[in-house]
Amino acid sequence: MDSKLSKSAILGLTSTKEWRQSFTHLPIIRRMSQVCHLTYSAIIAAAFRNGDYDTGWEYMETMWKEGKEPQDKVFLEWVRQCGGAEKTEEKMALANILFRYLCTFEIFPQLPVIEEIAKLFKDSLGWSSHYVKLSSRGRCPACREELECLGVDEEEFKQLQEEFVPRVLHRSDIFISSSPKEWADFRDFVEEQRPFTTVVDGLNVAYACGNKPPRVRLQLLRDVVKQVCRRNPNGRVLVIGREHMKSWSPQNLFRNQQAVSLYTLNNMTRDDGFFIYAALQSGFGTNFITSDMLRDHLFRLEQVPLRETFRRWQRLHQIMVIKTHIGFHLLDPAAFSTTAQQGKGGWHIPYDDGTPHQSYQVPRTWLCLQSTLPQRKRQYFQPENSNDDKFEDLSFEYKGNKSRRTNLDQKESKWSSELRISSSDTNLEFTRKHSRPWRKNTGRIDVKKINVSTLADILNTNNKE
Repeated sequence: MDSKLSKSAILGLTSTKEWRQSFTHLPIIRRMSQVCHLTYSAIIAAAFRNGDYDTGWEYMETMWKEGKEPQDKVFLEWVRQCGGAEKTEEKMALANILFRYLCTFEIFPQLPVIEEIAKLFKDSLGWSSHYVKLSSRGRCPACREELECLGVDEEEFKQLQEEFVPRVLHRSDIFISSSPKEWADFRDFVEEQRPFTTVVDGLNVAYACGNKPPRVRLQLLRDVVKQVCRRNPNGRVLVIGREHMKSWSPQNLFRNQQAVSLYTLNNMTRDDGFFIYAALQSGFGTNFITSDMLRDHLFRLEQVPLRETFRRWQRLHQIMVIKTHIGFHLLDPAAFSTTAQQGKGGWHIPYDDGTPHQSYQVPRTWLCLQSTLPQRKRQYFQPENSNDDKFEDLSFEYKGNKSRRTNLDQKESKWSSELRISSSDTNLEFTRKHSRPWRKNTGRIDVKKINVSTLADILNTNNKE
């Protein structure tokens, strides 16, 4: 069987009770090509559907390591499993598992998945759901809660420093592309020269402009380093590059910049682990500049607590270089964690509503799930001696005036409003008068019946300013 026929066999078997037979076809595909996201999604959905949750999430990790996104049917099947649970506690436990994986894998579900999640929480759990757009500070307009920037404490960071080399660098077969001597020299260099305030992935930054001539790539790298130095004049910058970058300029790549150190590796060396090691060993306050998402290194940590610590540290300290048509700008870490997170009264889940955006931009649309929402206090003006349905024989008059100071000329700007209601003529009049003629606004509405809440809305709406 070739890879195409094996893929078809997997898609067919995963729709039956013999879905486990599909595992035998994966080695055939891997010998000839890569397993596509459609094949992985079919296996994961079948595992969830048949109650083998561990196998499903195991293949989800494999898929995520290879940089593939699962189809919507994977998450929709898990939501169906949540809805099929008998007890409320089981529904919540399964939903929390999904949200934790969305956070760890930094997955932004599509709108159909989010709608099913909102329906599950509303119908089965009695929660409220709101589709919102967060402010730049991370404040939710529905529950008025500010999302947190999940940090790393001292003990977690120390453990990450200790575990990174044996778990990530040694297990990644670092000496296939490098050598023990090169690694020992770099480690000694970091020990002698640390701490650095910023570590730069030189090759990644230089190629942010695309496949341009070396002089263009060098100029972009120099401009980025120069801007970093301007941001922190007392800081020290380490740029990690490769030997062939020295041919880009006959002179020193960073001349007249004493705060900048350049360390070049062999041309065949994979430099990701080197700059992460330098950033970790320089201390908690060190930032690093790269557009690499570092998924392979995160996967090799294996333990879930270490992964979460690494991801939180990455979100706090990673800066990206974004090329624009007039130059570039440095994209600093967000003020809040842009992944699913649990708050005081519920969850906030980011999702992709289909709006086009750049690869480095995270969606601004969120689903707010709350067990209870805070009640908004609304104070209405209600006239005395009136019933709730309508005004009967009464005459009512409202007058208001207010003065305030402007910031421009420190002069007072006055306005007044009048409201008259009478049962003799079926007119409701509202007039606002300002000291400036162009701000006068007059409206008239013909009514025969008006309830108290309508009048209260009118008075509050026009008396807020």
